[in-house]
Amino acid sequence: MNLGKVITFRTEDVRAIIDGKKTATRIIIKPQPTYHYFLLGRITDSTGDKKRIGCAAWGPSEEDVAEYAKIPYEVGDILWVREKWTELDKQIHYAADGCPDIDRYDPFGKPLDGRKIKWKSPICMPRDFARIFLGVESVSAGRLQDITEEGAKAEGFIGDAISPAGKHARSWFRNKWDEDYWEKGFPWDRNPWVWVIEFERLDLPF
Repeated sequence: MNLGKVITFRTEDVRAIIDGKKTATRIIIKPQPTYHYFLLGRITDSTGDKKRIGCAAWGPSEEDVAEYAKIPYEVGDILWVREKWTELDKQIHYAADGCPDIDRYDPFGKPLDGRKIKWKSPICMPRDFARIFLGVESVSAGRLQDITEEGAKAEGFIGDAISPAGKHARSWFRNKWDEDYWEKGFPWDRNPWVWVIEFERLDLPF
């Protein structure tokens, strides 16, 4: 069991985890494999190269291994979550919980005492300030477009139940993915390889 690994989430994802709606996430594999055959989920034998242990493998055929990618997490790992945060009046607040000290704001959100909330990047969040811990239940690799409706729901998206013509959870996931990754070169239509991480929130005393 590894207690030292970290995972970073956007504010809306943190909220979904807290609400029990998000139990999975997808992470872009870098560098992207160039071969289509996903051969091994995890290499356990060094085959002469210890650096390959713990890697997934791809190749030009079902028999040939040509590319490797280090798996970011292992089943059983405990991850501490980095999220947007701030320190105010010697207390730690989290963006996923909304603005702190709401009584100090007028109905239009303007701070009554002249102060503005300056949220800090999750990257700057110390481990001691972590409040959310996740237990990794499964790790796999796949194409982004392989996500199912149920997979999109596990990502925290819900379908539009107002009418049969409404968008499904998978469609909402696709839209959000392109918002985040289109300009980074990994749009939905490219169908990139991703790590699929499934987890559960843990109730830990630290």
